[in-house]
Amino acid sequence: MCTAKERLELLECPYLTGAEFARVLNRSPSVVNREIKKEEEHIYYVDGWGYLTDDLIKVFHLKPFVARLKKELQDTKKAADA
Repeated sequence: MCTAKERLELLECPYLTGAEFARVLNRSPSVVNREIKKEEEHIYYVDGWGYLTDDLIKVFHLKPFVARLKKELQDTKKAADA
């Protein structure tokens, strides 16, 4: 299971493979790849690199998820500093 920091680091990459995106979502790679295939006409793919991260965030409506991860990371840093 990835921490919020690890997930955000992955989301900062310009391209993600299906397995990396599965780690971000904490889901099975086979489930994530099946969902990507359903939406593949809306997600840009580059051979050898993976899927465009911005497209994945847009298609899977992950902006609120990313915001929660950032908040969780900030809360963790505040708790560590206290």
